[in-house]
Amino acid sequence: MRSPLRWPVRATLASLLGVLAGCRAAHPVAPAATPLTVEVGGPLRGLAGDGESLVASVGTRVTSRGAHVWSVELASAANQPPANQPPANPTPGALAIGDGLVYTAASAKLRGDPGALVIALDAATGAERWRLPIDATGWSLITGVVPMTGGGVIVGGAFAGTLRAVNTVVTSAGQTDGFVARVSKDGSLAWLVRLGGPGADSVQGVAVRGSTIAIAGNFSPAADILGEPLASVDDELPFSDAFAATLDGSGKRTWSATYGGKLDDVVAGVAIDDSDRVVVAGTARDVVHVGAQELTAKGTDAIVVWFAPSGSAGRTGTARLIGGADLDGASAIVAAGDHVLVGGYAGNAGFIAELASDEQIAEWQATGPGREEVPALASVPGGFAAALAHTAALTFDGATLPAPADPAAGGALVVRPLR
Repeated sequence: MRSPLRWPVRATLASLLGVLAGCRAAHPVAPAATPLTVEVGGPLRGLAGDGESLVASVGTRVTSRGAHVWSVELASAANQPPANQPPANPTPGALAIGDGLVYTAASAKLRGDPGALVIALDAATGAERWRLPIDATGWSLITGVVPMTGGGVIVGGAFAGTLRAVNTVVTSAGQTDGFVARVSKDGSLAWLVRLGGPGADSVQGVAVRGSTIAIAGNFSPAADILGEPLASVDDELPFSDAFAATLDGSGKRTWSATYGGKLDDVVAGVAIDDSDRVVVAGTARDVVHVGAQELTAKGTDAIVVWFAPSGSAGRTGTARLIGGADLDGASAIVAAGDHVLVGGYAGNAGFIAELASDEQIAEWQATGPGREEVPALASVPGGFAAALAHTAALTFDGATLPAPADPAAGGALVVRPLR
């Protein structure tokens, strides 16, 4: 039996404090029977939960609700761009909670535009503790941040040019490369590694379980991970394939695998489930090869690939497609026990699916006359939180929200128990 959702939420909210709001609670409590669906007044870019607080990034703000309620604007004063460029507040993105801190990946004008930052905020108050630039001569972007066992966070992303973090410098081998870094809880850099080749390569997601770090992303022919070549479906084609890999706590590669077809394949993220499987979500085009398995997408479909636990023979992958005749794809993934939750789009509608490797357990639909997507997912005790982007009126799991005043700024937060 699933445990009840231990989360301090209300079925209805009379008002919003900043971007998100809620009644201050000393301890997590069971939610009302009616799940939470609330408009937040802007597109949500990141979510994280620790069982006591839920934090979200929206606009230039990071906001918490639950046991701790605060909302802060990320200031630019501590990291101003060059004098010939106008100051700009960092834009937060992916989030993680650990060590009494909220870690947010952010973008700002630094040497490159954009330049990447990791900013640590006090989880109880929102006060800034430190920030670490991971900046490149071209541009740099953090696509994922997760807490690491033993403290600190793992971040992954992509860059062009020469990337610097503190005194560590790496240079792209081609158009763009991916990077992975471990940042300690005091803001110091433990290590940073580059991966890629002469084409366009990137890390699109990171996940951690125990001492295992999983990464996933896209690569072009002739790319490698720390000296280990990544096998393309067709080395003569310039299109990107997908990879998954694991690193140990010191940043050394321990395993890698690839999949793809003869057209571009896109990775949305990666998770590690309770069975130690590495699970990748993304978007597939045409015919896709996952090991000996061959799948044919209808236009584009969401694809979810499970790689067997470490130590199993070959750690082979099995995959399934999600979609129909429309243009479909995945945009987010998070582990929920031995299942995964995958967010994506099917035509103009959004969806969240709870999946096991051999079956679909449940599905939640986001529909309306406009376009709906799922930019971020977070696992919370007994359930999940999701960010929904919408351009018009939105209906999700029986709850309806009106159209936003600005179609580009429609954002909703939902919290649901797992079924």
